[in-house]
Amino acid sequence: QGKRLGLNIGSMVGQDSTPLEAKAKGEQAEYNGHYEKHMYKAHVTTDLVHDIPLGECTTPGLDYDGHFLQCNLQKVKACGAGVKDVYGDQHYGTYRNYAFVECELGARVHFRLAVDNEYNSAGELGELRRVYQTYWRNADFKANADDNEVARFLYAHGEAERVGALYRNHAVQEREECPDGFAESLYPRTKCEGLNGHWKEQLDFERSFKKKGLVNAEVHVSATCFAVLLVVLTRLQHGVTMGLARLAGLS
Repeated sequence: QGKRLGLNIGSMVGQDSTPLEAKAKGEQAEYNGHYEKHMYKAHVTTDLVHDIPLGECTTPGLDYDGHFLQCNLQKVKACGAGVKDVYGDQHYGTYRNYAFVECELGARVHFRLAVDNEYNSAGELGELRRVYQTYWRNADFKANADDNEVARFLYAHGEAERVGALYRNHAVQEREECPDGFAESLYPRTKCEGLNGHWKEQLDFERSFKKKGLVNAEVHVSATCFAVLLVVLTRLQHGVTMGLARLAGLS
């Protein structure tokens, strides 16, 4: 429906996790000291232009956010979205996630860097080309491969860590050259946090969760996304293209 109306839903996406407090110490809920809650985590990938949830999964409350980016982005891709930009905080900035976004999706990474993220010589282009030459016997080896072809080849042949270091090095260099500009370029990811707030304030996301167990938590998160998508689809079917996921005033 979005494409029919000229919308490019899923081009710019971001991912964040939000707590789902367990009302009782149910199965697989865990105490998270950062949130000071016994909780599950909802990992949601959102279209940052239209605030539409496009992928989600639910885990125990201490699971690392960065482990759940790729599976969600695969769901977004399976919907037919042409992802071009992916935003996230520093927890998503693993080498494998950098490589996945750039090489698997063909998209651009926009992750916040951790303070201790530094330039890694293993990701230098010269080093990657040296490793690339060791694959000269492979049928898909190309003698005159350009930089992008080298990176994608190595990623396809199990060198995700090295390739991810290349792309994170680019981000480290951008931060060193212009810290303010780099920070400003990451601004769209804050919309993920805004969406979490809307869910809590307008959909009673946490307060309406009453049951025990991870399976029930997964159903609750999926149902919340489904409710938002129903609102979006209804508006699209009536030709509305602005404020698609606006929830205020809806009962």
